[in-house]
Amino acid sequence: MILPFKRYSPLVLSLSGCYQKDTFDSKVIIRPGTKGFTHEVQIRGHGEGRGNIHNTFDWEIHHWDHSYWLYVNNIEGAVAANDLVLTSYWRCVESPWSYSNVKGHIEFQPGKVIVAIDLPRYSGTANYNQETKEWDTQAALIGHAPLDANGTYTIASVADQPWKPTAEEAKTLEVAPCKR
Repeated sequence: MILPFKRYSPLVLSLSGCYQKDTFDSKVIIRPGTKGFTHEVQIRGHGEGRGNIHNTFDWEIHHWDHSYWLYVNNIEGAVAANDLVLTSYWRCVESPWSYSNVKGHIEFQPGKVIVAIDLPRYSGTANYNQETKEWDTQAALIGHAPLDANGTYTIASVADQPWKPTAEEAKTLEVAPCKR
């Protein structure tokens, strides 16, 4: 007799073995900003995961680095979400590369910054129209969810020079679709 779950064991195995987790450095560096913003704050993250939708039996564990970039004009006190730009692309502060409909705030305190941002969640689809430079959406905002990098960070330093990534650091940057 064949039990029903034995027929589906590859699917069960592939779904149960997939995961992704992110950790973030405890320190941030504040640098001069770009395109109308006086400061940029980089939150460096490190990802780990297993699973590949294109190769169901890929059990290799993958590691990658990524960052969130916050662009602000004030590094004292609270900065509301509508007064900052959050992006995953270094120096790409324009739409569509920055997050929109963000809620929450960040707060600068002596020696630290607190990040408390919620990102929008949508149902449906959205596509970027290159001709009109606008989003064609059939999506509805259904709520917000906390940013995975929310937390309290120590300010390592406030640099007075823009960041010039080394060749090794440049490898970890998301491919920027914008002009930096």
